[in-house]
Amino acid sequence: MNLNKPDILTGRTVLVTGAGGGIGGEIAVRLSQAGANIALHYNRAKPLETIEKIGLNSKKKVSFHAVQADFDEPDFALRLLDEVESKITTPDILINCAASQDVAGLKSMPDAEFDKMIKTNVSALFSLSNQFAKRLSDHQKTNASIINISSIEANRPSVGHAHYATSKAAVEMLTKSMALEYGPTGLRINAIAPGLIRRQGIETDWPQGVKSWNEKCPLKRMGTPDDIAQAVLFLASPASSFITGTILTIDGGMSVIPGW
Repeated sequence: MNLNKPDILTGRTVLVTGAGGGIGGEIAVRLSQAGANIALHYNRAKPLETIEKIGLNSKKKVSFHAVQADFDEPDFALRLLDEVESKITTPDILINCAASQDVAGLKSMPDAEFDKMIKTNVSALFSLSNQFAKRLSDHQKTNASIINISSIEANRPSVGHAHYATSKAAVEMLTKSMALEYGPTGLRINAIAPGLIRRQGIETDWPQGVKSWNEKCPLKRMGTPDDIAQAVLFLASPASSFITGTILTIDGGMSVIPGW
């Protein structure tokens, strides 16, 4: 199956959370190029660059709409899905990419900071995924899928990222649990665990970390947002119709480096 066919997702509607970020934006663009209608979720900054790319680069006419939602608001999932349905249609592919990530030492971390990370990265994903599944018709479920963006930190935590790593470990277990319970309906749930992904300014902001990664990584480079988007396209397409409950690690081989 040729994943680069411009019509592989024609007729599908995708909701991408965190579409204002580098990875989320690239996912939205890549899936629109495959023919999918796209709902782009954002919280603060409207993803204008991503919207422009979808409009310019889509090989087919697709519908796309930006939807604002703050995961801290009550009933955000209901409002978000209502707006997507009113502007496009009921989505049958959900990409949970939105997440919070900051650095904080475990010993001095306030309870509220830990709780907020879990709420944003886990509880919101749980709420939106369940509401998404409830709105699917029986026919839609046979082709529908949820793809969660995790991190290699779910299994290999970094100093200062205890709350983030914990949240991503929870995302991976939730992915497997949802795959188990929703499997009989036909709905597939998978996750992708990226390694270090290139973003604008990362070499300046974190030169030592980038240098260390590039030296140790078997492929000798950081990943790109398109590396993740291509994997999302595969998991969203019919090419992965017998794959569910899987965590796909995309880290250039970093996870096979000995830890001693």
